[in-house]
Amino acid sequence: MKSALQSVKSSGNFIRIVLALLTIQTGFGLYPVIAKKLGVGSEFNPLIFCMVRDASSFPVLVLLALISDGWLGFPKWKDCLVFVGLGICGIFLSQFFFLLGVSFAGANIASIFQQLIPIWTTILTIITCTEDVPSFRRPSTWFIITGILFAISGAIEITLFTSTSQSTTNSQYPWLGYIFLTLNSGGTSVYIVCQKIFIFDKPKNYWRNHPIWVTTWSYLTGSIFISLSSLYYVTTPSAFFISQEEWLAIIYAIIITSNLCFILISWANSKTSATIVTAFWPFQVIPCFFGSYMLNGEELNYFQYIGCVFVIIGLFAVVFGKFLEERRKNTET
Repeated sequence: MKSALQSVKSSGNFIRIVLALLTIQTGFGLYPVIAKKLGVGSEFNPLIFCMVRDASSFPVLVLLALISDGWLGFPKWKDCLVFVGLGICGIFLSQFFFLLGVSFAGANIASIFQQLIPIWTTILTIITCTEDVPSFRRPSTWFIITGILFAISGAIEITLFTSTSQSTTNSQYPWLGYIFLTLNSGGTSVYIVCQKIFIFDKPKNYWRNHPIWVTTWSYLTGSIFISLSSLYYVTTPSAFFISQEEWLAIIYAIIITSNLCFILISWANSKTSATIVTAFWPFQVIPCFFGSYMLNGEELNYFQYIGCVFVIIGLFAVVFGKFLEERRKNTET
């Protein structure tokens, strides 16, 4: 009886994690569609956009954390070091390298490099012993690895065959963009893995049961550094001009991508493995794909539909593999 109740509870928790991960990538995927629909043009400085978004997101995160968990006090100096590291790596440098990568290599290439995040995460978890080395004798391992590869392949195919090319760039050094985008995808993986190592895998850590505060304190550091970087344009007041349409895009980014998505990333990371959290990253191309068709009237082609099928098959394989793994653990206990 106890085993059955434990299994039901585990299944319910597993479903919530999957829904959270799908919500995260849907929020990320719809942002470029909404930005294009609102007419956010190339004249809007992306660094200023990140500064306004991050600086505005922090007080909102504080409010949400207070409502959810109440005031927990300020972090101790050891915890501060962790949050500063997470903020610099996962918020500031990840965004900064992404902006540089897009400027040197183009948006399409940047989207492709985002698909490296599950791979870097898997490698980092094995190197740091955050997760057990996958046993190829278990079917669950094969389902998860195959699913990740299928999803990544499908996401890359959708991006390569997009009807509206975004790969053009005036840069003469696209290889610099590849370096920056590698650092960007690696920074996101380091953020998630380090969050797991230093907070959620530490039974005595004060913050491990409060993922929303983990996100909030990390975002504080990120917003400070991105604001300092924006001082480069302090002698160019026109760079700080934001139109009404651009404000609507910023509001979406604050509420959805910076608050909802990052809170859910921390929550999911506290409940499941970092590998599973990032395995859903390729899914963001699907809401972007259909959102572009429905909101912006972009034509869809045969190859993109095939890519969607690959992503969906891959995610089903990952979910099924994780289900088998959870069932095995429940049986052993």
